[in-house]
Amino acid sequence: MKKYLIIALAMTTLISCNSNTDMSLFKENKEIAKKYLASYESPTDYENFVSMTDEKIEHQSPMYGAGIVGYEKVLEQGNFYMSNFSDVSFNDARWLPGVDEETLKADGSVRVYGTWKGVSNASGKSFSVDGYHYFVIKEGKIVQSGDFFDATGMVMSVQPDSLVDVAVIIPLTKGYTKWYNGFIKDNKTRERFCDDSRTLVLRDVKDPNKVSVYLYDVDMSKLGQMMQDPAFEKFALSLGEDLANKKVYTLSAL
Repeated sequence: MKKYLIIALAMTTLISCNSNTDMSLFKENKEIAKKYLASYESPTDYENFVSMTDEKIEHQSPMYGAGIVGYEKVLEQGNFYMSNFSDVSFNDARWLPGVDEETLKADGSVRVYGTWKGVSNASGKSFSVDGYHYFVIKEGKIVQSGDFFDATGMVMSVQPDSLVDVAVIIPLTKGYTKWYNGFIKDNKTRERFCDDSRTLVLRDVKDPNKVSVYLYDVDMSKLGQMMQDPAFEKFALSLGEDLANKKVYTLSAL
């Protein structure tokens, strides 16, 4: 009986040690994940975001139909939110350890629930959206992650009021001629959300691979829906638009 008690005690101690080790890893990775999410908060820190993102990352995008995306898309997503929103904060965070699917024991991964709040630079409208995120971390970098929140609904909720004038600043990666020819042929698409007869394209004098497009009487709800369409993104990329650095402003905000 004494031998069995010693064995039982030893097993309990071993399980306890393993549990403590896993939780220690969780606590360590939690601080890394907190720093990563803080990159989005105001003031933003895009360089920190890039440095903590592993080049082989697998990320579950919050955008409808996007699925699992890689490094370039993750950076593009980060740049989009950091460039277009201010006064951003992550509130009421509830951090939880991730678990192994088979053993249900803490595996060092991190999960968090919370509420994002901020303000759109274009419209000045505020947003509040609940989100869930998970992170798998190795050697201080995020190698797997996922965002779950209503990204489309959030972007749409802060669009400027309908029928406004808009300026779009677009860096180009495939040259002006290719972009312009494709843009002009796409007039039927623009007619669905603006008065395309007034559309104005200006080429940057200092940078020939950058254009400014001025759109008038824009229905922002329709424009927002179009910009969230994966087919539109594919088309814009085919023309050589640098979507990560594309900026949209209402003229009243310039």
